[in-house]
Amino acid sequence: MDARAYILHVKPWRDTSVLLEVFCRERGRLRVAARGVKGKRRSPIAGLLQAFIPLHLQLNASRDYLYLQDAEALAPGWPLSPDIALCALYCNELLLRLLPEQDSHPQLFDDYERSLQLLALSQGDDSVIANCLRQFEWALLSELGYGIALDCDEQGEPVRAGQCYRVDADIGIIGSAPVAGGFSGDDLLAFADHNWPANPTEAKRLLRLLLAAHLGSEPLHTRELWRARQVLKQLADEPAGA
Repeated sequence: MDARAYILHVKPWRDTSVLLEVFCRERGRLRVAARGVKGKRRSPIAGLLQAFIPLHLQLNASRDYLYLQDAEALAPGWPLSPDIALCALYCNELLLRLLPEQDSHPQLFDDYERSLQLLALSQGDDSVIANCLRQFEWALLSELGYGIALDCDEQGEPVRAGQCYRVDADIGIIGSAPVAGGFSGDDLLAFADHNWPANPTEAKRLLRLLLAAHLGSEPLHTRELWRARQVLKQLADEPAGA
């Protein structure tokens, strides 16, 4: 079995092996056992088994597992700084949490690969990074059937600029009266056209609301790591003795 794939997560398994969570273009998310990739006599492919490297995998199926037979890099790994790599790992975590196993989503695979490319080219520009993440979050929700119409309400009435609306992840756009925590019709219409930079703060709030309905109560580890990293940066920037 051949597969074009990216590795989402690596977990130690037995003495010389690991379990890989991989995202394959034609086969979706798979769990694959890679034997003999740890220790002094590890396989030469061990160095390829990491995130953000486009791979061609050869897999063998057994009764209990898919086993990795061989791996080849299709291109060098995407060059990501530590902060941007954490953003890419956030995309990985969303896929791990929301994408069912062995559920093919070739378009989502292409969206993921495009996101890695945009992140690699972002040069640390916060607006570019934020827009990339919003695009991927929306693509993921839409591909899995969790997206909602942003240009009309639950009654089929068009969303109007200048009005305020409530958003429900299961129902969609509700109401057209001022409500605490609501979204403006102007922003919703912009987001319906995938214009996430129109209001980055509200775009982030909307996508978090929609994702939260499907992620469950367990927090995302990458979000916690990001917050901790920002705190450490602030402490490092404080003058000595402050």
